[in-house]
Amino acid sequence: MDEFGASQENFLIQFSEKFGYEAVAPRDMVPGDELIAAESAFAYSLANLKICRCANCIKKCESDKIMRCSKCKKVKYCSKECQKAHWKFIHKIECNLLQIQTPQPIEGSMLLALRTLLKYGQLKQSQDDEQCTDIMPGLDQDGQRISPDDSTIELYNIQRLPRIHYFEENDILRLICNDDKFEAEKKDTIKATAHILTNLIGNPNVIDQNIAEQIINRLGCTAISAYDEEMMGVTMTALYPRIALFFNHSCRPNCTAVFWRTGQEKIFAQEGRNILERATQLWEKKEEGSEQNASDILQELLNYINSLKDNNQTDNKEEDGLIKPINRQCYLHEFHEIIFQSKQLLFHIFIDQQKFNEALLIGQQLMNALEAYHENYPSLIFGMSVAQQAKLEWLFGNSSEAYKLFKKAVEILSISHGQESSIVISLRSQLNEAEAEVRMRMRAGNE
Repeated sequence: MDEFGASQENFLIQFSEKFGYEAVAPRDMVPGDELIAAESAFAYSLANLKICRCANCIKKCESDKIMRCSKCKKVKYCSKECQKAHWKFIHKIECNLLQIQTPQPIEGSMLLALRTLLKYGQLKQSQDDEQCTDIMPGLDQDGQRISPDDSTIELYNIQRLPRIHYFEENDILRLICNDDKFEAEKKDTIKATAHILTNLIGNPNVIDQNIAEQIINRLGCTAISAYDEEMMGVTMTALYPRIALFFNHSCRPNCTAVFWRTGQEKIFAQEGRNILERATQLWEKKEEGSEQNASDILQELLNYINSLKDNNQTDNKEEDGLIKPINRQCYLHEFHEIIFQSKQLLFHIFIDQQKFNEALLIGQQLMNALEAYHENYPSLIFGMSVAQQAKLEWLFGNSSEAYKLFKKAVEILSISHGQESSIVISLRSQLNEAEAEVRMRMRAGNE
C-alpha cells in the first residue's frame, strides 16, 4: 500500500482523553533531532494566489510553460513528469469529478476536503480488499473515537524505531476534533459541504454523510499551511495525519514542521509536499510532542501582548512558567494587539510595494514584541521574522544590527530547517559578509 504514502517515524504513541492519540518522545530528544519525515501529504490543495504553481511539485510556473489537464482544464503543471506523478497520486480519481458543475466551486478548502475523502475511500477499499486489520481502532458506529487499551498501545510501541508507517484509513478518524465547540453556523456549513461532496462522489457504501462530516471536522483542526521560504505567503494547505499527532496547540511548542522539495533530501526549504518534524526544545522521554501552526503562534503572541495593557507594574511577571519583563510605558502603546496587527499588515504592504525604508522602521518595532514573546522558546515564525529584518538592516547599511540578527536567525533556523538547508546556507553567507563588514569598520575606527 505504499502508493498511498509513507512516513519514517522516531516517536512513541500514547492516548489521552483530551487529545486522543499523540506522539511522545522515545528518549530525551535535543533540538534538531528528526522525529518524523513524511514523503507527501495525504491530501492537499494549493492556495488561490496570483502566482501559478505546479499542482505536483508546488514550484512556481512560468506563464508560457504552464500545462493544463486536457480533460478538466483546472489543474496546472510545470512538466509532463509532474502531470504523470500527480495523475497517479490523486488526479486519476478526481479528474472526472472536477468536470461536474457543483453549487460551490471545487477549489481551496473544498478541493482539500474532496481529495481527502477520495483518498480515504481509496484506502478503505484497498484495505477491505486485502482484509487488512488496523492495530489502532478508529471510530465507533456513533462516530465517537474508540479509546484503546494499554496492551494495544504497548503492542504498537514495541515496533523498532525508526519505523515506517503507511497511510491507513483510520489515521484520519483518530485525529483530534473539537466539533463540540463549533457554532451552529459552522456545523451547518460542514453538513452542507459533506452533502455536496458525498453526492458528487456517489459511493455511499464507502463514504457516507456521517463519515464525510467526521473527516471534514478533523480537517479543520489538523490541516496545516505551507508558507513560502520567506514566510510571506501560503503556498498550500495539506493534511499530514501522522504529523498531526504532534498537534496539541501548545503555547510552548517543542517541535516544528518544515517542508522540503521532492528529490532534495536533507534540504528543508519551505517548498514542496514532503514534510519533516524536528525537535526545537529539549524533549524529555515520554513527554508529549507539541506543535502549533503559524496562526496559532501569532494568536498566542497577540493574546500575550494584549494582556499587558492592564498591568501597571514595572517588575517581572510569571506566566505559564516563564518570566517575562513587563514595562507599562514600553509595552502599552507599541504592543497593543490592534496596533501590532496593523503594523504587521503595514510591514507586508511596504515589502510588496518595495518601500523598504518604511518596512525597516515598522520591522524594528515588531522585533521588540516578537523578542519579548519568543525570548525563552524561539520558534520557526520568529526565526523567519528575524531573518527578514536582518536583510532590511543590511540593505540600509546597518551592519552591526544586521550581524546580530543574522546570527540569531541562523541559530534558530539551523534547528528547525537543518544546517544544510538552502535558507540557512544563504543566511550563513550573509552573516559572514556582515561580520566582515563589522570587523572592517572596527579596525577603521581604531586607526
